[in-house]
Amino acid sequence: MTFSNLLKSYVNKWVALTADRKNVVASAKDLKQLDIKVKKANFKDVIYHCVLPFDKFYSP
Repeated sequence: MTFSNLLKSYVNKWVALTADRKNVVASAKDLKQLDIKVKKANFKDVIYHCVLPFDKFYSP
C-alpha cells in the first residue's frame, strides 16, 4: 500500500502515524483531539500529520 492510499480516507483530518509511516494509529478533526487520543492509548514514537486534500495544491 502506498502512503497516499493509506491516507485517502483521512482527508482534512489529523493522523498519528507509526514511526515507519506504514500505519495510522489514530485520527481526529483537530490536533488537540488527536493528542488526547494518542496519550490515552499510550502510543509511543508517533508522527503527527495533517492530511490535505489530494486534488489541491499547497504552497507556503
